[in-house]
Amino acid sequence: MPKGYVLIILAFTLITYANSLSNGFVGDDEIIIVDNFFYRSWANLPALFQKDYLTDTTTGYFYHETLNSGSVAYRPALSFTYFLDYGIWKLNPFGYHLHNLLYHLGNSLLVFFLMSSIGLRKQTALICSLFFVSHPILSEAVCNIGFRGDLLSSFFFLLAFLSFIRYTQASSQKKAFYYIGSVGAFFLAVFSKESTIIFLPMVILYEKVCKKITISEMVRGLGSRYLGFLLVTIFYLYIYLVVFPNTTFKNITWLGGTPLTHILTIVKILSHYLLTLWFPLGIGILPFLYAPSVEPIDSLQNLFSFLLVVVYFAVMYKVARRFQGAAFFIFWFLIGFLPVSNIVPLANPMAYRFMYLPSVGFLALLALIIDHASLKEGILKKYPNIKSNLIRFILGFYILTTVSLNGLWKSNYAVASEIIRRYPQVPGGYVILGVEYLRAGQYEKAQNTMGYALKLGSMDPRIYYILGVCYRTFPEKAEKYLTEAIRLQPSYFAPYDVLGRIYLSQKDYVKASLYLEKSIVLEPHWPVHYAALMQAYGGLHRMKEAQALLEMARRDLPDFNSVKRLERMYSELETKSLKETQEAQDENPP
Repeated sequence: MPKGYVLIILAFTLITYANSLSNGFVGDDEIIIVDNFFYRSWANLPALFQKDYLTDTTTGYFYHETLNSGSVAYRPALSFTYFLDYGIWKLNPFGYHLHNLLYHLGNSLLVFFLMSSIGLRKQTALICSLFFVSHPILSEAVCNIGFRGDLLSSFFFLLAFLSFIRYTQASSQKKAFYYIGSVGAFFLAVFSKESTIIFLPMVILYEKVCKKITISEMVRGLGSRYLGFLLVTIFYLYIYLVVFPNTTFKNITWLGGTPLTHILTIVKILSHYLLTLWFPLGIGILPFLYAPSVEPIDSLQNLFSFLLVVVYFAVMYKVARRFQGAAFFIFWFLIGFLPVSNIVPLANPMAYRFMYLPSVGFLALLALIIDHASLKEGILKKYPNIKSNLIRFILGFYILTTVSLNGLWKSNYAVASEIIRRYPQVPGGYVILGVEYLRAGQYEKAQNTMGYALKLGSMDPRIYYILGVCYRTFPEKAEKYLTEAIRLQPSYFAPYDVLGRIYLSQKDYVKASLYLEKSIVLEPHWPVHYAALMQAYGGLHRMKEAQALLEMARRDLPDFNSVKRLERMYSELETKSLKETQEAQDENPP
């Protein structure tokens, strides 16, 4: 690969994403990195292979220091990169964003290599790579540390695919090297994110469409060239479905409530992705767990979505017949879409980052069509300047749009403001903003923001929890909101903790101890409620329970300083208890 191509791809990557390096931690980054002790010690690395690696979906409801992987699906390769991040950068977001940018650069280079190996001209492969570098739909994946799974899994997927192609082209001495490398990269891909499970179908598609291998040859290849990928696929499915089942499985429901609305929503999601890939004008930030609204079956929106998908397939059929190699890229997109299509319902139905890997096929097809139009009998053959100007226009538009989008991910305030601007009737943006107001100590603003989210019909437990915190100086009001938060999400510790500390401030030690004990059972790694419960036990003169609590803290708390503070508190309470006991005996001698 000439150095010139590398430098061009590097330059375009820096131009497009340099401003993302000044972004902070946003959204899931707070839960996974900022408020999480898990990645701060290499001693926790063995937990990547233990049952408690998975994080329950309720853990992300509120922002508190905790100790977990932050992952609801089994992605140990992804989690390992966060250990590396913290080891190098601690809590400096620049380094984390730099790593994301490097993964995207690596993927862009792999796209070039891959397209060249498949048979595209070097210039066409470069155009595809630059489209991939800069397309606005990929900004979400690159700008979010918590969404790195799409970058990392795509890196290993592309590396595995390129290695497989090299395996088919290599001499007998090097075949084993490339094959083992391909299987190993695929293994890391699926353990970075489950959507790359489509690797084997994609390889078979390549063999059939590009290499013209017959079905009978493929069947014979099951025992040799495909066996490694088949074994990895079976092993991963066993791990993913049986050993470490995704914690969102229990919440799976039909989109819209019925199978029919589910199908209509899938069509609507696909049409939105297609429209956004072709014309990336309306890309912004989607609300968390966003799904398109359910419309009546005969609505214009459903009709438009259906017609758009039909037209797309009709056009792609003609394109596949006209342009050599186009069929492979068309099917790349469609196969890549399958894991995120909601055929199996997803907890998060729609996100632009889901298009990271499928977009490779789409953008390769776009580059192929533009390049083909200037060759032989192509319509641009007589007007070569049109082709170069068209490519410049597309790249310029992509870069300017992406740079603008990157800025929307600068902070949680920016994210919330963008969601509220685009989706003013969706409570999610107000919830994010309310959390930020709470963390900044702006309680009145938090109350008003969360109150508006309630008016929009939200039943998010965070709203009631935050309102309870805001009204903690008004115990009756606070108790009402916190009790509702517990009703909506009984398995999360935060409302119990705040209620316990409210009762502690009222010196109702019995109630305080009951709620704080429940809080610790649900979250044994957060130090604050240990201190509160220690005080409650001290108020009740239950020093045996206080001693047991201290032993639990020594075992479960990740922060050494917190344990030392608890030890001092226990010592003071023990001294105070002994003194009070002695005084009582002196006043009432036997």
